[in-house]
Amino acid sequence: MKKLTKFLLLSFFTVSLLCAGAQVPQAPKGTPGKMPLPTPKVQPLKPDLQFISARVVSVTEIPSKQNFEIKLLITYKNAGPVATGTGFFLDLQSQFGTTAGGTDYSVIGSKANLPPLAAGQTRSGIWVFAKSIKALGRATQHCMVRLDCTNLIAESNEENNNSGLFDVALPGGE
Repeated sequence: MKKLTKFLLLSFFTVSLLCAGAQVPQAPKGTPGKMPLPTPKVQPLKPDLQFISARVVSVTEIPSKQNFEIKLLITYKNAGPVATGTGFFLDLQSQFGTTAGGTDYSVIGSKANLPPLAAGQTRSGIWVFAKSIKALGRATQHCMVRLDCTNLIAESNEENNNSGLFDVALPGGE
């Protein structure tokens, strides 16, 4: 009986020691029963240049320069929460068909240099774009205005800078 008691006591202490040495899962620190939340990554605020409208004011043939001058009234804004911080450019492009059956664009005249825009500011202005008659031909041109055409401004939305296509009827065209 003594041997049985010793065996039972020894077994009890062995099991107790083994259980005491076992690793017990630990709860995360903080609120009991809750996992800590990840830290959100905050994106910096950016301007958002938006094309609003373009209207053809006039198209004039300048025979002495062998070119057309296209005068447009263009409205655009910065819908973002911060200023652009720097000026940027606007251009007028003409759509044309390629030999492969696709479409491409050609810049008409020089890019317009625009001053910085404050957050929420809207601006309108008249710009004149000139291109040779030989380069444009005398047909109606399908044109598009592009804001920030050189991508100087990092924006929250780069997809709303262009106008849709609009027609510019050139003198002597169909």
